[in-house]
Amino acid sequence: MTTSTNLVFGFIPEDWDPARERISIGDEESSGTKEVSMKILEDEFLHIKTHKVPVDGGIYKPNSSFWKKVKILLEHEFSDVKARISATKLGRAYAIFTEEDDDWTGLEFVVGPVDGGEFRNDDCKYNGCYYFGYVYEEEGEYFEERVVVFK
Repeated sequence: MTTSTNLVFGFIPEDWDPARERISIGDEESSGTKEVSMKILEDEFLHIKTHKVPVDGGIYKPNSSFWKKVKILLEHEFSDVKARISATKLGRAYAIFTEEDDDWTGLEFVVGPVDGGEFRNDDCKYNGCYYFGYVYEEEGEYFEERVVVFK
């Protein structure tokens, strides 16, 4: 059985166009966002473009070296963005997605399994914020899609 965890980390620009109305995870062109896709295959490695980060028990711990390594790779991809990336928020969000933790400090839930990977940015309230999305894939079927915005 083939399983993977698909993750998307994105940024909503300060000047995001409110005429777009919605942000669709995985569709940065129509959403007017910047995104990086990541994938964890068979719980062995987190793949970010050409980089691989070994998955260890730290994946469920917000302050682990695992999330610090991921943060460094994401900072490289988002080097043109002034907002800082938090390794703790990355780890906390992942722990929430996988039901290993429930500390929502600095995070806002915006997409659940029934939302189709889209959320509204009413009044541009998320402009200048990062978002982090999660979906579990098993044998080509997707489950438990969730997205949080870093506040």
